[in-house]
Amino acid sequence: MKENEPLGTAREADVNALRGLAEPSSKNDKLIERARSGAHLSGSELWALGSVDVKEFARYLAAEKANHVNDLAVRGSREGARRNGKAAKRGALDIVRLADIDPEKVDWLWRARIPRGKVTLLVGDPGTGKSFATLAVAASITNGTPLPDDDLQRTPGNVLLWNGEDGIEDTIRVRAETVGVDLRRMHVIRGGFNEAAQARPFSLGDMDRLRDEIQKPGDIHLVVIDPVSVLLAGVDTHVDAAVRSTFQPIVELARDTGVAVLVVLHLKKGEAERIIYRVGGSIGFVALARSVLLVGADQEGRRAIAPVKSNLCAAPQPMEFSIDDEGRWWWGKTNDDLSAEHLLHVTRSERGAALREAIEFYEEALADGERDAREVAAEARERSISDKTQERARKTRGVTSRRVGGIGADGKWVLTLSKAAKNVSNTSDVDSGLSGDGGPP
Repeated sequence: MKENEPLGTAREADVNALRGLAEPSSKNDKLIERARSGAHLSGSELWALGSVDVKEFARYLAAEKANHVNDLAVRGSREGARRNGKAAKRGALDIVRLADIDPEKVDWLWRARIPRGKVTLLVGDPGTGKSFATLAVAASITNGTPLPDDDLQRTPGNVLLWNGEDGIEDTIRVRAETVGVDLRRMHVIRGGFNEAAQARPFSLGDMDRLRDEIQKPGDIHLVVIDPVSVLLAGVDTHVDAAVRSTFQPIVELARDTGVAVLVVLHLKKGEAERIIYRVGGSIGFVALARSVLLVGADQEGRRAIAPVKSNLCAAPQPMEFSIDDEGRWWWGKTNDDLSAEHLLHVTRSERGAALREAIEFYEEALADGERDAREVAAEARERSISDKTQERARKTRGVTSRRVGGIGADGKWVLTLSKAAKNVSNTSDVDSGLSGDGGPP
């Protein structure tokens, strides 16, 4: 490609260069064919191919119109140039000095609450207004009006929504109009099409297709996935590694496009000393998100969006809101009294009730003798007994564990109900167990 040649679709020579750099695989071949057909490749796709061609990154930059994506592409070009200057060896470490890294400010869609290019979790119990909250944010984005507690001047932008629980015609459309969304700028993903052009459900396997849609001219500012649990069928959400590997494509989607991604997630039942352990089933959800916001109501009926986790800045104040009988959304003021802990109103008596339930579970599960620890833990989770409560219950009730069999996969941990332990049935004994930590594996 000549230095002054207009940037545009990939040419045959460039495609062949990509093919030479990329490791052979069916996925890479598909990416190369996309380039051959004239598609612009995203930053993550270029890295996946093993390409470090700065000019290819320039094409990517030219294809993107939104300013918040431009910065990302420029950074990718800079990194590509740096790697071109050093002979890259497959399998080697890629190390950079911090002095060579230019600092960048966080770009906010909603100051201190929803960052661009990152994943934000919006969590809460059913019926607290999570889906309403996503539409209230979308109303500001599509109309170009400020969000509360934020003086950011914005131009109207588009929002892309997938909702796996509510009907488009009778719920989403009606709510969006009532909340004040500019319907011309609100786009809903209904699903996809298979190779036979037949309709199919949307899935996590559509992240590359979703990336393509975002990168088309359309000025997408926000992507909403509501709720992500519908997309996690077959995934053990209590296994951290499974959650991270499944959730990572959403993180990469936000990073590669520079778009804010708002992911709705229900809180799991049961008690936990820290709210983050009620998010999903694994800490992996919270770990991968840069911001976690709770939508909830206190015992007096006051509603708010309160911070649970804020990695990129100091935690903002809880933002009060209300929804009237006609489904209209009203923003209130910041209110420090409506913290996440207050909204969930987890009391000591509630924790005690959860512990008593867990103790009764272990007495029933181990009544006939020794059992596989993993099987018992799985049954406890099915009853919405948190891992922390299981630990306390085992310690309080006197459940012992021991290793049987060989090393690794040849062995396992088993649990036994200690015959010497008494039945714990009164409140004082249970409450004394609330301060205990630890337990068998």
